[in-house]
Amino acid sequence: MKKRIVGLAGMMIVLSTAWCGATELKGTQIKGTPGHDAQIVSATVKLAKSAKVDRIEGGKEGLCIQSPAEQPLCGAPFELIGKTLKPGSYAVYPNIPEGKERASVTVHLK
Repeated sequence: MKKRIVGLAGMMIVLSTAWCGATELKGTQIKGTPGHDAQIVSATVKLAKSAKVDRIEGGKEGLCIQSPAEQPLCGAPFELIGKTLKPGSYAVYPNIPEGKERASVTVHLK
């Protein structure tokens, strides 16, 4: 019985650490008049410690990860996977594919 309780407690610690360690950046860009009024919707996420870009959903036409403290990190998803983000605040937005009115992207951090 004690082994089961200890095993269950250990498993809960591992799962909660893994769950809390994952962060997502989500963003959408909505097309407007070229160069004038495109709308970017992205909640700012604050990182207390460095995080690495683990995977990216969407953004096949490219995306930018922005921080007020650094230059934007822009590129295709395959170019950004593995990049490390320093502690700070970040938002993300995708490029809009030709012929589309909007695009969304989710960046998973580890």
